[in-house]
Amino acid sequence: MNQRPIGVFDSGLGGLTAVRQLRRIMPSENIIYFGDTARVPYGNRGRETLLKYARQDLRFLRSFDLKAVVVACGNRDAALLAQDLFMSRQLRIYTSPDITGVEIGAALKNVIALCAGCCDGMGCGDNTKAMLMTRGLTEIARLGVALGARKETFAGLAGVGDLIVTCTSMHSRNRRAGILIGQGRTAQQAMDELGGAVVEGYYAAASAKQMADKAGVEMPITAGAYEVLYREADPRDVLERLMARERRDELEEEQSWI
Repeated sequence: MNQRPIGVFDSGLGGLTAVRQLRRIMPSENIIYFGDTARVPYGNRGRETLLKYARQDLRFLRSFDLKAVVVACGNRDAALLAQDLFMSRQLRIYTSPDITGVEIGAALKNVIALCAGCCDGMGCGDNTKAMLMTRGLTEIARLGVALGARKETFAGLAGVGDLIVTCTSMHSRNRRAGILIGQGRTAQQAMDELGGAVVEGYYAAASAKQMADKAGVEMPITAGAYEVLYREADPRDVLERLMARERRDELEEEQSWI
């Protein structure tokens, strides 16, 4: 185990892209993917690297800053190693073999968080945002399952858990950018107003639309986000079109994940 390389990545589109690149030069089962950011820097030096990060980079956790993350890896021994190194009274680590599901959930929740922020910026109520988050998770899971992910992953920390905090916290760059867009800024103006902070959902929206189109997966909320972010569509018009879509049964078409 000590002689085999291990890649460690945090959540988001950058981690998703990096994992795909790393798979080209090392066995997939040796990649450890952190599904929700725990401030773990990138690295690929195995046990020594993990141990160094465990000692140095989790000091930000305060006594009551309690958190749980998913470690996804095809190699169960590697996942258990990461679990043993990082587990503490402030941080719970859960293991998962579903790298694809954790990747998709971690990256695409940022798109829905942008949309949730737009709802806040437009003055929509709690019910509107709850509807958007729920249906947003449904289409994230729909794409994930089509790409080979396990449906259960999206009911866990890397799915609904990560989505809730990113859509509701004012610490979320994506939600804050969405608020500004909902108030009338363009996507570029919103990102500039955030001081150049990376708004992952902006880039993830383009990637998600490309993957959905290629896989033939329906993702109306993500498609609407793309229209707002890249074609400067009015988010109010997009919301009206979403509400005017053809009626359907909630369960009939969603057996892929619930």
